[in-house]
Amino acid sequence: MEARECTILSGCLAQPGPQYVVPVYQRNYTWDTKNVMQLLSDIHSLLEKVIKDKDKNAYHFIGSIVNLRRGEGMFFEREIIDGQQRLTTIFLMLYVLRDMAIKQGNTEVEYSLRNYLENLTATGQNERYHNKLKPNLTDDGVLQKIIDQRTALLKNSKSSIWMNYRTIKLELSYWISDGYSLTDIIEAIDHIIIVFVSISDVKSAQQTFESINSTGEPLKASDLVRNYVLMNFTDDEQTRFYKKYWLELEKNIIPDQESCTRKQISKKTEEFLRFYLSIKKHKMIPIASVYEEFKNYWESAEDKQNEELIEELCLFSDYYYNLYWKNINDFPDYMKKSLTVFRQIASTMCVPFLLGLWDLFYNQKIDEFTLDKGIRLINIYILRRAMADKDTSSITNMFPTIFNRCVEKCEKIGYDNFIEVVKYYLCDANVNNAMAMPTDDVISRAMLTNNSYVLAVTKIFFSVLETEQNWDGIENAKEDNEPNPISVDIKPLTIEHIMPQESTSYWLDRIGDFSPTMYPQIVNMIGNLTLADRRTNSKMNNRDFEYKKQAIADVGRLNINRDIIASPDWTIEEIKKRTQWMIQMFNIKFPYFTSSLNFDGVQQYEIFISNGDTLASATLFSTGKVVLHKGARIKNTVRVTLRSESVRDEYISRGFVVYDEATKTYITQKDLDFMSLSTVTNFVYGGCNDGWLLWKDESGKIINDTLRYKIEKATRE
Repeated sequence: MEARECTILSGCLAQPGPQYVVPVYQRNYTWDTKNVMQLLSDIHSLLEKVIKDKDKNAYHFIGSIVNLRRGEGMFFEREIIDGQQRLTTIFLMLYVLRDMAIKQGNTEVEYSLRNYLENLTATGQNERYHNKLKPNLTDDGVLQKIIDQRTALLKNSKSSIWMNYRTIKLELSYWISDGYSLTDIIEAIDHIIIVFVSISDVKSAQQTFESINSTGEPLKASDLVRNYVLMNFTDDEQTRFYKKYWLELEKNIIPDQESCTRKQISKKTEEFLRFYLSIKKHKMIPIASVYEEFKNYWESAEDKQNEELIEELCLFSDYYYNLYWKNINDFPDYMKKSLTVFRQIASTMCVPFLLGLWDLFYNQKIDEFTLDKGIRLINIYILRRAMADKDTSSITNMFPTIFNRCVEKCEKIGYDNFIEVVKYYLCDANVNNAMAMPTDDVISRAMLTNNSYVLAVTKIFFSVLETEQNWDGIENAKEDNEPNPISVDIKPLTIEHIMPQESTSYWLDRIGDFSPTMYPQIVNMIGNLTLADRRTNSKMNNRDFEYKKQAIADVGRLNINRDIIASPDWTIEEIKKRTQWMIQMFNIKFPYFTSSLNFDGVQQYEIFISNGDTLASATLFSTGKVVLHKGARIKNTVRVTLRSESVRDEYISRGFVVYDEATKTYITQKDLDFMSLSTVTNFVYGGCNDGWLLWKDESGKIINDTLRYKIEKATRE
């Protein structure tokens, strides 16, 4: 590294040979009028001291110009690492002075200025070095028109370069009218002092760039990454890579760039880089660590060339584009639902997993149907947790790790089992921890008690119900239905209350014997909510039900409002009935899932319970999960809790449990999953009994004595 203090003109720009290049990874020229006028004010002070007061020792320091030298010989590049805003503005002043000299016919001053602006002997094969300033790609066209004196073409330009050129020209004309000559102004400019720092190797330049940008307003990690990637190439290669890869990457992340600021684009690109690195590193990368992690990953990928790595990065940005921006109608019909729901969820937590999923599809490890099913499983997992109002902190960092486990397992057993592997690591492996996917039982209790009005998942659920053809009765509903043949635009609609939030005597009469203090909980149950436009909602206000029915009907053809319009009254009973229907539909549209495979040494034990009319067998897993087997008999006289009653009613409505008149027992028609021994015991035996003392193992011994220690030890581990 070489550092020296010098004047900007005679000590720096007068030297023949170098071309000062503003690389594509640098920020655009962004100085505004305020910045330019401050520099002009400083130069005007020098004019007064140096020319008017004859003080030839007056100088003004404006900072450093840090550059990376590229190339040897007479002509070479100096890539600007720091100081491009100041340096570009000085060049603009010199171009203004050149144009004034030409207008005055002052060829002597014009020629002296050309020595600062041009490498006059750079001809033939060195013609590319002719202009001493080469701005970055964005500003190049505007500056070239100024260089060529074709400023008439910039009449309507909003470029900072053009705006500042005009500002400088106007200000210098005032100085000329005050009696200063062009030569005076040039001499004053040459009393500007800089520290000229020349760096000879890329690594040192990179470290300097990082150090410089650690002060003031820091660059986003995406800007630092772009610099890190491109600094390893020459200017021509930088331009090629920037156009071919980086611009495409940014357009994949934010296609409508005209509506975004540079800062917004950088922020979204930084977020994408975080997701990309999280897949590569098998863990969620903190946003503050993105740049350092990227450097570590890039430097450790010794088996790949730089262009291969950039191509891979760009490829992942294409996956991102498919997830977020590609027109839904351009996808096969079977994928439209899963991607539509994913975009409505608007969660970023799972993006690393889905980018990895798309990469498996691209590399033909999985087919398109597996890709779609994987997206659906992620949707179900997130929506079920959202409907149960589970916090997101426990699952924020899990998705890259889970994806890596799925890939490691499938590399051993084959990708034909990919979906079952995903089910296992997403659901079965988390049954008894904070990352658990809520069961039907948990969903039922949550939808009966939670404030569904404040949950974003409610509108997503309503949207799925409305846009799918599932209105021929619960028995015909299933997870995947054909879309509603008459399209309804859900976006402008909002979630609204039928029984209003503000109680009146009319509406209090409709909650029956419930205490008025229960009114807020009742009105925020999901069964009391529907879709309406804001105009209709303002009309309905606290009006009676008959008026509200008509207002709802006027909204238009909304299937979700059919049962409301058909109802003769709207009481707590109608709300509970509709809530139960909503619970059933949610569990159908976003069904709880478990894996058919058993991994990671999960032990399972066969257990049974026999007491009078109750006879049931089940499989108890070392994770704590229990599967109640088909054919279990549950006596009608079991003292059920509110919780087990709601689960039983739901299973009966779905045909999972039937009542046998002959034996006066309920009989399960399929295997049913429960999160724990206590929940299955509550369902089968009733009350608040200790399942460890009621269930027995295959040898007939109470599992409290034979299995409890093993299970509790395994779940702790």
